[in-house]
Amino acid sequence: MRKIDFVFNNFNINFFLKKFKKLKHVSDFDLAVLVLSSVIDKQSIKKSLNYYKFYKGNSTPRIIQKYFKNYKNNFEDKNIHKFFINKNNLNNTWAKWGEKAWLENAEIDDQFYFTDMVVQIITTGAFFIKLKRYFEIVYIAGTKVVEGDDWNDALCIKIKNEKKFILINFYHHRNTPANDSLSIIKTFDKKPNINEILNILGKSYRYYSPLPSYEMALKNALFNKDLKKSYDESYNEDLYKINYENEDQFLNLYKKNENIIKNYINYKPEKYFYKIDKSLKKSKNFFVKTLKEYWQENPLKKIKDCKFYQFIMKPEFKWCSNKNFINEILYSCNDINGLLQYISVEIQESKKFKEEIRILKMFRTNNKKFLVKIFKTNKEKLDALAENYMPTTILNDPYLMMKLIKIDTGLMARIGDALRKNKSFMKKVMKFINK
Repeated sequence: MRKIDFVFNNFNINFFLKKFKKLKHVSDFDLAVLVLSSVIDKQSIKKSLNYYKFYKGNSTPRIIQKYFKNYKNNFEDKNIHKFFINKNNLNNTWAKWGEKAWLENAEIDDQFYFTDMVVQIITTGAFFIKLKRYFEIVYIAGTKVVEGDDWNDALCIKIKNEKKFILINFYHHRNTPANDSLSIIKTFDKKPNINEILNILGKSYRYYSPLPSYEMALKNALFNKDLKKSYDESYNEDLYKINYENEDQFLNLYKKNENIIKNYINYKPEKYFYKIDKSLKKSKNFFVKTLKEYWQENPLKKIKDCKFYQFIMKPEFKWCSNKNFINEILYSCNDINGLLQYISVEIQESKKFKEEIRILKMFRTNNKKFLVKIFKTNKEKLDALAENYMPTTILNDPYLMMKLIKIDTGLMARIGDALRKNKSFMKKVMKFINK
């Protein structure tokens, strides 16, 4: 079966309309992704559920977490349909592409070209003609296509089950197709006449007779070989087969995926460390990266909870006395006292090391008044201190970060990743900067 036929045969109109009504002015790619997100594929969801059952990391999507909470490890079709499909939560886990792809689908070929093809069958009207059980194209209008100039196409479509009429305008950028966009101009409760449509769109638009068939609209959409190739692309069922039943099989399947490996050696290092690739077992950079990422994701956890650090710092591995290794991880952990318990006495007795520990401990206090005092007495050193000594708990704290910015506006660059997502805080910062 062609993938595009799978899209048409499994289209969830309720999900599509729920999201479609909220669109105003977006990229035409956004509409194509919505179309693909509206395709019911329970097997892809089942694969994702199985993936996150064995994943062991902290990046499990919230919707998957909610499913586990309600249904545990019961992945029957009826439960998937009830929780995901009926509630319009999720139809498949392959619709998004690029950086937005789900982890378990990250290795599947990027479907940029397929999505681009979907854009074309939407803008030419082929999509709506094909799904005539849900839609009807009432009017087609557009501006004159002049070489070198941008142009517009407009469709007035009827939503059959709601008896609504929606006017959509597609803007085409001649030189930069990435800037193509669509706008939902107006929704009508009753069928408008063509003069009403043209008055809304403007004098530059003219009326075109509706295309007589899907084949005609499709011909206009598939204007080059790449689009034709994407249209003929097969739906690959093998991509969503589940090839593992336990942790060992899962790890073996993803044995080249460092993200998975990190999760497993953090989860049970005493079991899974010995099963990873030999090169990784001796890689300082890999260990440093693993620990840094763990502490970044879990800034408040104590060393007693960090199984991999405790494991790797056993004398037999000699990392506890490796100065370079210690220096690379020292500044990433908030639990300094816990960290020191596993570092050799020889390193800890160093005068330079003791001074570094003193400074690190100074910034790992819950006394905010004390921290503000340190900020004010070290104004010229704040950027270096923020870079090397301040933990993420400070850089993501609205009160402390605001104090730092008021002392030195350049410290905006040090705002923590989590705090940057705080819209009210960022608004407050910009208000201060503008003053």
